[in-house]
Amino acid sequence: MTWSKHSAGDSGISKSEVSRICQALDEPLTAFRTRPLDHVRFPYVYLDATYGKARVNHQIVSRAVVVATGITEDGNREVLGLMVHPAPTTGTAARELPTAT
Repeated sequence: MTWSKHSAGDSGISKSEVSRICQALDEPLTAFRTRPLDHVRFPYVYLDATYGKARVNHQIVSRAVVVATGITEDGNREVLGLMVHPAPTTGTAARELPTAT
């Protein structure tokens, strides 16, 4: 097995380019996270997770990306939100979701 710069996390993109990309995403992500969700009723909401690796404090650790999807009464789907959970453990992400009022 060969160890490449890519597998070590070196994508060839400079830190300033990553910063610029992240800065450009700030506004649309804030709009997504703060949008009202009362425009339609979601009788069904389900969670799905995928796992990946992330660099945290100079270490590569496993993270769960949990996506909440709502299904409307007429069958349309809408991503309601997502969260990155620090560890792939059973059920902990669901307990940390905000309660619906």
